[in-house]
Amino acid sequence: MICRKRSAAGDVVSIVTAHHNLTRRRKRVTSLETVPSCHRAAINPSHNDGIGAEERCAAGVARHFAQSQPAYPLIVHIHAAVFVGWLVLLTTQVLLIRAGQVRLHRTLGVAGIVTAGLMIVLGPATALLVQHLQLGTPRSDPAFLSVQLSDILAFAVLIIPAFVYRNQPATHKRLILLATLYISDAGFSRWFGGTAQAAWGDGFWGQVGQLYLGNDLLILGLGAYDLITRGRLLPAYVAGTAGIATIEAVAISLYLNPLWKPIAASIIARIG
Repeated sequence: MICRKRSAAGDVVSIVTAHHNLTRRRKRVTSLETVPSCHRAAINPSHNDGIGAEERCAAGVARHFAQSQPAYPLIVHIHAAVFVGWLVLLTTQVLLIRAGQVRLHRTLGVAGIVTAGLMIVLGPATALLVQHLQLGTPRSDPAFLSVQLSDILAFAVLIIPAFVYRNQPATHKRLILLATLYISDAGFSRWFGGTAQAAWGDGFWGQVGQLYLGNDLLILGLGAYDLITRGRLLPAYVAGTAGIATIEAVAISLYLNPLWKPIAASIIARIG
């Protein structure tokens, strides 16, 4: 009986000791396993499996908390406010037309022109400043400047004729939508871009999937709507979509071209 008690006590001691050692080892672990799932996705794209849309959309913010990075510069917050303001304004304009408030819609259109002008300036300015701040750090990716600048270029190419043709509702609406859908690529890329790239690889089509799959599907959906309801594609849609495809192809080709990276780095280094 005594031997059994000692044996049982020894087992208990062994279990407690093992648990204590395991706890100590876990406390020393600093790997991604100690970071919440949304933070793991932000730190390492390979940890995106099972992460919901909300977490992926918040990946940029989560990365800052997970890695204790410095706050974004003021221009990033201004950029965010103006671009969100554009979406609010666009939604308001749609609701005004649905309510038959055409005159108020046109009056508010002046605010749309001003907001679009601010976006065209803030877009590249923010991209260049953030790239400059990250230059030489592990987060630096100068070649990605081609994608950042092409976004606002496409927006400008589409939004300027949209305002010019504001008295032609069908053309005006489609150009406004195409311009807005193009610059939604960043949000969609954070949502499921990693999954698309994992499926299609790191080459040209993999980058297309990662960067542009979401907004391109919506752009194609707009064309499908016209085919179903009108039986044809409007010239503005055809021209706009052709321009979008061209700009996307150029942006990705530059990003993948090793000759572009030092050029982009030189441009970024001159900012500051």
